[in-house]
Amino acid sequence: MNTFLKLPSFLFHPLFMPVLGVLGVYLFLPLAVAKITILSELVLVAFLTIVVPLLFLLLLKKMNLIASLHLKKVKERKLPVLFFTCIAAFIINFIFTPASNQLFFYFFSGVFFSGILASVFTVLNFKVSLHMIGLSGLSTFLLFMLGSFHPSNVFYLSFFILLLSWLASSRIYMKAHLARELLVGTIIGILPQFYFFYNFSSWLN
Repeated sequence: MNTFLKLPSFLFHPLFMPVLGVLGVYLFLPLAVAKITILSELVLVAFLTIVVPLLFLLLLKKMNLIASLHLKKVKERKLPVLFFTCIAAFIINFIFTPASNQLFFYFFSGVFFSGILASVFTVLNFKVSLHMIGLSGLSTFLLFMLGSFHPSNVFYLSFFILLLSWLASSRIYMKAHLARELLVGTIIGILPQFYFFYNFSSWLN
């Protein structure tokens, strides 16, 4: 039980969510894209959203600006959250632009605005759950994408709710967050993806 409750905190680390979003699209949607393109996009997104932020965190730790990579204190989160938000801005301006990839542009636009909201709450000294932002945003994006091709998506909805519940239980069990911090994180993750999916659907029509 101990391992079961700790596992989602590692599996669904917020840094993994962007690359899982890209991977999920290519795994579950019938898109005719060359394998080399898929691989190159996955490698690039993984480098920008996992490797670069980790190197930044290690630099902050070396400079004694953070105590650990877990960012347990709210004040330690300000620079990392802002830095990741800047990476999302870079991606939507130079990697997945509206002209090159509309779907991923809207996905990372949602990531960007979730980052903006997380930064605001961090400045307000509120320890919003970055794990819940990441997984709820990813779940909303994939749920809408899957729903576009599979109208009867009750199974997918149930699956993502189960994952979010598992992660929330894990964060509470590990004493990382209070319930209200998890709830706010979930809302911050869902709303931007919902908004940008609506815009994407309008663009398709």
